[in-house]
Amino acid sequence: MKKNIAALFIFIMCVVLAGCSSTDYNNALAHMEKGEYDEAAAIFEELNFYKDSAEKLVYCSYEAGKAAAESGEWDKAIEFLKDLKYNDSEKLYEQCKIRKGMDEKADSAFLEALEECVRWRMNYGDEAVSEVLSEREYYALFPFKEEEFYQKDIRKAAKDFVAAADRQIDALYVETRRCSKQLIWTEALVEQYAVLNTLYENYGFMADDSEFVNKYIEGRERIEKLLKMYTEINIDLFDDFSNINYYEPDGNDCYAEFVNDTDYEMTVKFYFQIHSEDYSELYLTTADKVQRVKPNSEYRVTVYGGLDVPYGIVDPDWEIVICR
Repeated sequence: MKKNIAALFIFIMCVVLAGCSSTDYNNALAHMEKGEYDEAAAIFEELNFYKDSAEKLVYCSYEAGKAAAESGEWDKAIEFLKDLKYNDSEKLYEQCKIRKGMDEKADSAFLEALEECVRWRMNYGDEAVSEVLSEREYYALFPFKEEEFYQKDIRKAAKDFVAAADRQIDALYVETRRCSKQLIWTEALVEQYAVLNTLYENYGFMADDSEFVNKYIEGRERIEKLLKMYTEINIDLFDDFSNINYYEPDGNDCYAEFVNDTDYEMTVKFYFQIHSEDYSELYLTTADKVQRVKPNSEYRVTVYGGLDVPYGIVDPDWEIVICR
């Protein structure tokens, strides 16, 4: 008799538990269908091996972790994704650990500050030599030189970008020649473009901003071609105008021809000083200006002859204004 009672009790408990499991399972399914993966995962975990609860637990944990990652809740995402082998869960787990480390160190704060600088620069125009632009970036980003970073390449990016901004400031305030200012400025700008490209490729920096992608990623070659042209102008000017006899009694002119092989329209200004060979005496200052040179077109710069100036050293300088 006692055995029968015990068996009946066990049977009743199994029915009750099965009923509870069924209710909980359906409840979990309802949460899952609503996208409430946190709640669904918690219930499926309690159900153990009831029906396909184990499989649905994996699915809901993945979805809950992915949602947490998208909202920047790294601890929560890591908790759901840890030891999970589903779709790209392992990759996502590692990414969340990295992003958590970046938030705790200086990485994320630097990227936010850099994005603000870049957005301001896009409005201003970074081809222009500008004290305001350089100083704004330098003082906004300089504090990160002393910060601790989670990612080595972001630490290097911060160091390189600030160093480039520092070089631009030196060019503006230390260099006396117009061409040196512009050349050094643009060299540093090319270095900054390289930093932005690295951050874009490795971290998706500003990847959702089409203007940024068009200018700094797809348009990177434009600024590199501009630097190449500046460098060639500098070399050619000194080759063509250094140590020439400026005195031309027959009225002939000394000139050099150049090509604007960039994508920019520009106005080019050339300045010349004629000195004695030992630079002790300045004979003459003259200039030539070529306006609105179209992309991929030739132009000529001239030192006008026929002036009563003795043999001397021609010291050339130049300045380029980007029109568009």
